[in-house]
Amino acid sequence: MLEKIGLGFEVEPSDYAEEVRLDLKPHELAKAISRGKALAVASKHQNAIIIAADTFVVCRDKIMGKPRTEAEARQMLRAISGRAHSVITGFTILDAGENKILSQAVETIVHVKQLRALCQIVWKQLRDGANPRSIFLQ
Repeated sequence: MLEKIGLGFEVEPSDYAEEVRLDLKPHELAKAISRGKALAVASKHQNAIIIAADTFVVCRDKIMGKPRTEAEARQMLRAISGRAHSVITGFTILDAGENKILSQAVETIVHVKQLRALCQIVWKQLRDGANPRSIFLQ
């Protein structure tokens, strides 16, 4: 989106250690993680405007991160199959030069059909060596 409006930018992954803090509500957690990522990058760039974000799924009041293994991918698909879940994204815009910061969170409700046929495809991809993260990030 930034490219489309003619803004130049660099992508720099944050070294912020994400922690799922269960004492925070999902929207607050998403904002806290995106803020932590932005602050970690800002420490290396004193006059930059930084945009950071974090996204996760909430299903049946449980925060679900990105799956790291085949077993986690299967569990996540079973959990969301045939029901609605929330996708929550926290984002932070930080102006390091002016020391200003804004964090917000947005929620999208996603309704998923029964995934029996899709699950068979995903299981096959996983058995064939696909990275579980890449399947969910397509």
